[in-house]
Order: sequence, then structure tokens, then C-alpha cells
Amino acid sequence: MKKFNSLKKALCLVLAMLMVVCVTIIPVSADDTAEHKHTPNQLGICTECDLNILERLNQAYIYSFPLVLMDVTKEKVTNTESATYTQAPINQFCHVPVFADANAKDIVLPNVDTLYSQAFLDLSESPVIMEMPKTDRYCIMQLMDAFSNTVEIVECMYQEGRTTYIITGPDFEGEIPNGMIEIKCPTNMAWILGRTVCADNENNAADGYIITRTIQYQMKMYTLEQYKNGTQDTPPKGEVEEEYKDIVPLNYVIYNLSVKQYFERVNKLLEKNPPAEADAPMMAALSAVGVGAGMDFDCEALGGEAALTLMYG
Repeated sequence: MKKFNSLKKALCLVLAMLMVVCVTIIPVSADDTAEHKHTPNQLGICTECDLNILERLNQAYIYSFPLVLMDVTKEKVTNTESATYTQAPINQFCHVPVFADANAKDIVLPNVDTLYSQAFLDLSESPVIMEMPKTDRYCIMQLMDAFSNTVEIVECMYQEGRTTYIITGPDFEGEIPNGMIEIKCPTNMAWILGRTVCADNENNAADGYIITRTIQYQMKMYTLEQYKNGTQDTPPKGEVEEEYKDIVPLNYVIYNLSVKQYFERVNKLLEKNPPAEADAPMMAALSAVGVGAGMDFDCEALGGEAALTLMYG
């Protein structure tokens, strides 16, 4: 039964993620939380909760799940002092030198003819500069915002030559250095996922690896501040947190975070990662249950264990 319940939870969350694009907003006023008392029974299941409020919490979970999963993935991937094949400190590239296999569980890596590069960005303090070579093969850099929306795709094969991009966050108001192409990101947390194909016409797999790795090593990343003070070739050391060692990000979000911890994390993340303007009606509705940038999520006021029951089955 325990294994069945765990499977049920996982399936429900997968379905929830698929529903993100089609959630229907059910009108809820900010007074709903004050008009209803929530009395959990001895089993911890609330028997008098307003169904609209519970539905709003469900929508809040679905809407924010990509944001939280992105943040936990960032914590895992950047949890290192220096770049390795699978991890790198914030605002630094890590390059995977071999094809992905079934052991790759941190992120989805479906291609079997591609070498991956990735970097997590924090744009709150400084823009990030990315230098990319012109390539003779398929090589792209996909920039995603904190909600996993694609902001830009850089196609290195079609550049006129080596090109320098500067990725700016929502609060940046400075000047762009000459010769750099600006890419504006609507959130301060961002993820770059790069793919460089090992071409079919290589003599053998070893040759393909060598050529593609050479392309990877021509990619550079550093902050605008490093560019200004001339330290772009000296990447700073990262910090290691025990909490994020050896975790699987998806499992961490589902099983390690309580309802209160989850939504407190959401509210903190929303402060630096503003939702799109098109999401304003959704955010206005979610504020009725204490979900929003800088808000205080009061789990007990919304039914306590009832919310826990809703989220975790």
C-alpha cells in the first residue's frame, strides 16, 4: 500500500505539471480565508474547509511547481566549489564530455548524439556575459527563465563569427558594453542548457567527441563585474551545502518539503523572479491564500493538515 501511495503521488504531480498551461481560474475573493473556520478532525483531515480555497491552493501548487523545481535543481547543480562534468558554481559553465545515459537523473537529457553544456545564472547582482564560437554543426544555447519558459535560443551555427552576448535581469539599468548583444531575461534566476551535436560524418565516435569537446571549451561565461575588473579568466569558488548533496531534485521537492516550507519558498522566490504580466489575474487570485511575492503563508489559517492532505494525497 505504501508503494502504491508513493506511485499515486508521483503520478498526480506529473499530471499537475501537465495542467500548468490549462488551469482555469476560479474566482476567489480575499475575504474567503476570513469567512470560514477550518476544524481538522482527529485524522487531521479538515471537514469544514471552503472548497474554493482548497482549489486555489491546488492551483498555486501547480502554477509554482516549475519555479520550485528550477530552484532546487539550481541548488543541486551549483553545489560545488569548482566546475566538474556535472556541476558548476553559479554563473559558470559545466560541460558534459560524454553522451547521457540512464544514470543522468538531475535533469532530462534525452538526446543520445549530443554533448550538453549548462549553467545556472543569478542576475540579481550583475548581468552575465556569454561568449560563443561560430560552429560547423548544430550547437544551441537555450535560455530559460525561472518558470522554465524559453527566453532565447542562440544558434551558434548561424553566427557570423565568435559572438558575445550579455544576459540582463529585470532590474538592470546600466549600459551595455560595445560589441555585445543583449538578451533580456524577465527573472533573476535563469538556466542555460546547451546542446552540441556529434556530427554523423565524423570518422568515429572518438573523433566526434574530440571535435565537439573542442567547441565546448571555446565557450566562456563570466559576470559583467568580472569583465570590468579584468578577472573573467578567474572564476570564483562556489559554496557546498550538505542539504543538497546527493539529492534528486524532483524527489526533494515532492518528499522533503512540507506544505509550509514549499509555499514559503515560493513567496521568497517570487520576490526576485516576478511572474509575467499575463499572470497578473492568477497572482491576484492566489494572494487570497497567502501566495505571492513577500507574502506570509499561514498554513494553519487555511486549514493546517487539510492543505497537507490536498497536496500529498
